[in-house]
Amino acid sequence: MRIINKMQKIKHKTKISFNKGFTIIEALVVLSIFSIILVTFYSTFTLGTRYIIDAKNRLGAISLANQKMEIVRNLQYDDIGTLTGVPQGVLDDDYYENVNAVSYHVKTDISFIDDVFDGTEGADVVATDYKTVRISILWGDEAASRQVFLLSDFVPPGIETNIGGGTLRVNVIDTPANGLSDVAVNISSASNGINISTSTDSSGTVLRPGMPAGDDYVISVSKENYESITTLPLSPDSDYDPVADQNASIIEGSLNIKSIIIDLLADINITAEDFFGNPIPNISFNLNGGRLVGNNISEGMPGSLEYNYNEDLSTDSSGEINIDNVSPGFYVFTLPDEIEGYEFYEMIPNDDIDSDTFVVDPGSDIDVKAILLDESFDSLFVSVSDISSGTAIEGAKVHLTNNLLGYDISLIADKFGKVYFPQDETPLVKDSYELSVSADGFNDNNSTISIDGLNMSYIQLTPQ
Repeated sequence: MRIINKMQKIKHKTKISFNKGFTIIEALVVLSIFSIILVTFYSTFTLGTRYIIDAKNRLGAISLANQKMEIVRNLQYDDIGTLTGVPQGVLDDDYYENVNAVSYHVKTDISFIDDVFDGTEGADVVATDYKTVRISILWGDEAASRQVFLLSDFVPPGIETNIGGGTLRVNVIDTPANGLSDVAVNISSASNGINISTSTDSSGTVLRPGMPAGDDYVISVSKENYESITTLPLSPDSDYDPVADQNASIIEGSLNIKSIIIDLLADINITAEDFFGNPIPNISFNLNGGRLVGNNISEGMPGSLEYNYNEDLSTDSSGEINIDNVSPGFYVFTLPDEIEGYEFYEMIPNDDIDSDTFVVDPGSDIDVKAILLDESFDSLFVSVSDISSGTAIEGAKVHLTNNLLGYDISLIADKFGKVYFPQDETPLVKDSYELSVSADGFNDNNSTISIDGLNMSYIQLTPQ
């Protein structure tokens, strides 16, 4: 009996001890809840701290902008200007200043304003009616959310006077002639000691009265996701004549207009394939095109057209290559002379005029195929052209036969005057074949050709 009672007590104690503990699942649940609370608190704390720091930096930027504007207000009217700007004055236009361990980027843009009250752009004898001052303060990554600016106008004491010079109007547009706002514009003239950085207004225009006369005004324009352009002088001051984007000139007392076209950048994805769609890896090639720079006469007249993209490239192991952020325009694909094993056939798509040329539209992401012919594959390429003009003969009938092999196939030449035998992945049999080419208005051409690898035949037809 005593033994039984003792066992019952032990059992009872064991049961009580078990009920006072936590299971592993309960512990994991508590730990998970605690982790979620901790992460949420940390994220909120971090975000709040960042907002506090940004607000503090913004207040510091506003205070600094007010200080700089107060300095301008205490200057004589004739001194209100930048060291390398128009109007010229005593202020620095671009520098950094540290305030409370924060580096602020200070930009000062001062320009003359031609007020509409007394006429503008030629109707007003004095185009330099008053000055407007814009002081911008940027910090951090200088994004739109991390900058402030102040604007203020300053009028001359007494009657306005003509300081001379001409008015420069820069229009920045895209190909459809839409004005582009917020384009960064730099205007410089070495002969006049001018270097102005500004941006276009809502209509894509920069208007600068009072610019000293000169013919060496270099204008650079840039905007995110758009082409960046810098004008160039004519020969002999450059290698180009003519130049697509020529430097601006200022004529005394005149309105001088300079229009610059920039378009959205594009991406090109090129795949090298054989005639049957099989990828070809590690193909070297040259790609030339994009925006026209000018006619390069560095090696003498008549010169050659030069574009802003000219690169030697190579496809990867999958036969592909991606080229990002290039100017829109015409591009030419060229295989180097030293490449072995392949001949060029055509680009898909192409510009309908040249088989090696394709068009890239502004802002597009275009997929292009470079079709190449394998020199080791028993096949026949035929090009048909007019012997008198050299132009391709579209629609020419190309007839290939071998009576012993029972081969009898006719193909119609494409817009480039080309055909290719065979039309599937079964190679031609190594042998001699009869080739007959005919076209309306031309005399027929008959010849015997041999197939052993790729045969490249160029047939010229004589007009009747």
